Amino acid sequence: MKRKPDLFIVAAIIMVLSANYLLFKNPIGYLVNLKDPWFGVGLFAGGILLVLMNFFAKRTYSKSYINYKPREIWLMAILVFVVGVISIVYSMVGKYFSDRLIIEELYINLIIQIFISALIIVAIRELYTYTYEYPVRKVLKVMDKAGQLIDNMKYKEALSEFDIVEKKLNCFKHPHIYGWIKQSKGLCCLELAKHEDRKKNLLLAVNEFEQILKLKELKAQHGQVKVDIGNIFYEIAEMDNNASYYENALNLFNDALIQYKLEKDFDGCMNALRNAERTKTALVLGKTS
Repeated sequence: MKRKPDLFIVAAIIMVLSANYLLFKNPIGYLVNLKDPWFGVGLFAGGILLVLMNFFAKRTYSKSYINYKPREIWLMAILVFVVGVISIVYSMVGKYFSDRLIIEELYINLIIQIFISALIIVAIRELYTYTYEYPVRKVLKVMDKAGQLIDNMKYKEALSEFDIVEKKLNCFKHPHIYGWIKQSKGLCCLELAKHEDRKKNLLLAVNEFEQILKLKELKAQHGQVKVDIGNIFYEIAEMDNNASYYENALNLFNDALIQYKLEKDFDGCMNALRNAERTKTALVLGKTS
């Protein structure tokens, strides 16, 4: 998914300006009694609570269905904590040292206003991170679970996991993630083909890989995907002794070779060329036999 930070920057600017306008019109000191130490104690406790929330969120991330690990909550906690400390110090100074030290409430209002602005910016940043990382985190967890199922040779269960997350993704909004899932499903089908319904599962793998070729955002991967599909067709051709699959494989290898030449990928060219020559040889031998 292509990131669009401009939207979040505009939102942050609008919210910060709005908050500052409201606080200039109605300073914090007018809304709450800054000389009341319990106000600072409440903020202090709120900061500690945010720290604990951040700690437990990170601890439970890998053990639950939470698909997001917080990034900025700890910084939000520090900001709230510092404002609480400032408020407590101000109330203590006003109560015990008013005869020797006078702190204008205006300065405290300005300091708190600055911290509130920073808090808004950090909160918007957290929202920005959440918006773009949530689908990635979700897929990572599914991939991890599916990988464990594949390691245990539970290929059908792994395919079911891929299907669940695939249905929740929009291929146009998340083309790279979608392509990753399709590639993983294809590889899973190839593993399943080694144990049952060989041709059927090989063709299912082809179908998954072909979906990647429809995504223009993944054009850099198309060369290798074409080679992979070509190798599957070659395997089916050998299995069925069917020349049409050899021809399909050869067409794909040639297409991949053209793309690799355009991209000036020497290793890719050599790989596609070797497979193309191997397929030509098989076709010639098949026609002469």
